[in-house]
This record gives sequence, structure tokens and C-alpha cells, in this order.
Amino acid sequence: MVRVRNKWNQAQAVRTIPQMANAIAASCFKLAAQVVLNLENENFETATQAQRVDVMEELCGFLIHVVDRRIYHQSSPDQRTEYISALV
Repeated sequence: MVRVRNKWNQAQAVRTIPQMANAIAASCFKLAAQVVLNLENENFETATQAQRVDVMEELCGFLIHVVDRRIYHQSSPDQRTEYISALV
């Protein structure tokens, strides 16, 4: 189980696009790491650290795509570009 924070400590503070992207990136990384751990616990073999990183790269790529689809209708093209660039 991954603990994902879904509230800011200072709720009324104004957040910049890079700050929001950084928070989402941290959650994506934690989720990808947990998925690799779950796969290994289910007896999927990863012989090297490089294989684990490859799985995490694919998962992070997928999660970035999902985030991009979620913000597509909620932001301008410039904001979306800045957000996804900061996320990556």
C-alpha cells in the first residue's frame, strides 16, 4: 500500500505549476516503486536493478500520460506544456 498525500500543509497558499508537478511526480515515483515491490512479492523475477528501473520507467511514463489526459481540458496549452515538462 502506498500512502499518497492528497492535501497541502498550507491549504490557502498559492501553488506554482512546478510545485504541483513536483508533488505529483513524487506520488508517481512512490507508486511505481511499490508496483515493482508488489511484482517481486508475487514471484515475478527481476534479476538486476536495471530491470527494476526499466519497469519503473514504463510505469512512470504511463502515469505521466494519465496526468496529461487529466489536465488536457483544464488548462491552456502553455500551462499544460509547463506542467508536463516539470512533471517529467
